Amino acid sequence: MGGAAQSGEAGAGNHGGSRMKPRQSNFWKVFSTPLVIALLSAAGLFAALLGDGIWDALSWVGLGVPAYLAIKGLLWRS
Repeated sequence: MGGAAQSGEAGAGNHGGSRMKPRQSNFWKVFSTPLVIALLSAAGLFAALLGDGIWDALSWVGLGVPAYLAIKGLLWRS
């Protein structure tokens, strides 16, 4: 019985090790787009605080792109 438990543990260890790499690659597949949207939003908010002129244009782009993507995603689901 002890030998069967040991071989079962070794098999579980092998499967666990092979499952780690797909989880790491899935992390960036899942969170890359929200991270880019968050960075665009933060850059837009920061640009809005900096001044007028070109900073206003950058803030519109930085805040407009995430808003557009959110509306597009909501309409696509409907």
